Amino acid sequence: MKRIKQFREFVTLSNYKKVLIRPTIEKDLELVYEMFQKAEDDDMIFLKDKVKNRGTVERWYQEIDFSHVFPVVAIYNDKIVGNTTLHFMTKSKRHMAEIRIFLDKDFRGIGLGSYLVKSQIKIAKELGLKYVIAEIISEHYKLIKSFRKLGFSRKCDLEDYFMTENGKMYDVTIMMYDLQQKESFEF
Repeated sequence: MKRIKQFREFVTLSNYKKVLIRPTIEKDLELVYEMFQKAEDDDMIFLKDKVKNRGTVERWYQEIDFSHVFPVVAIYNDKIVGNTTLHFMTKSKRHMAEIRIFLDKDFRGIGLGSYLVKSQIKIAKELGLKYVIAEIISEHYKLIKSFRKLGFSRKCDLEDYFMTENGKMYDVTIMMYDLQQKESFEF
């Protein structure tokens, strides 16, 4: 785990911006909070946590436990512009982790999401996991297509699986990445 926590990678996005991808550290709290504060309310609807609540983000950083959640951030010009987490499952699902991702609006559609997901796939392999799972709102067709290009396969669609705070229901597509497969990312 120590070697994984020291992971660092610079990537050049399609708009030629160079971004650092690395595991989060306690000092990132303010920067992560700022990224979520800048986000529009529409971006918050499908997140599992109330990330505009400072207490939520503070709890993440007070309780950083890389054996339960592995957070990775993307940094550009001293600002966090992307965040992804691997949530490790337990007991009969201990061979799997769920991936979650959030990108600053200005850093979408330029390859950052793919780099972050690929980083987490590498980490999951290093940790000996078998599968990475993504839950995606079924009407987010572009996101589903992006995950498919990264090697995830669509396993099922769950009707009315996700309910927003105002009670609106959404179908969710479950996608899985088999970590035993040979890596072949598409671009």
